[in-house]
Amino acid sequence: MQVSEALGVAKEVADRTISREKAFINNFFDKDGRTALLLYYQVPEELSADNEWVKRGSTPHLIVAQTPDQRLSGSAVYFVRTNPKGISEKTIADDVQCGCIKGSALGSLRSLVQVRGVAQSAIRAARARTPPAIVPQLRRLSRRTSSCPC
Repeated sequence: MQVSEALGVAKEVADRTISREKAFINNFFDKDGRTALLLYYQVPEELSADNEWVKRGSTPHLIVAQTPDQRLSGSAVYFVRTNPKGISEKTIADDVQCGCIKGSALGSLRSLVQVRGVAQSAIRAARARTPPAIVPQLRRLSRRTSSCPC
């Protein structure tokens, strides 16, 4: 999946952001690395002292989510590692599931509910270092769709 195409950003912007966040993203491929990546395309926001989300500017940016407390208000691309042993170029099609979260709040909620089980299984498997039971189902699904759902 091309992040730039999925989120509707210029390829140069995506390349620059990914280069800037290279160390963080590369950790996803390591055996003991993070089990999920989330990239947002939205106007940056921060939590105010009054505990309300406040936009910082008006121009959307491509953001690599590094903490779970970042709110999604635009569109996003997610990558979930299903192989607890890490990822190689030869096995990336089987070891990573990906997709997009776009559209209305209800549509995004449906996407998140579907992704939640996959992500939780992958995280539990990575912690336990055993393959998740959902991997065969994901492989069948990926063969049917032949690419990410974006």
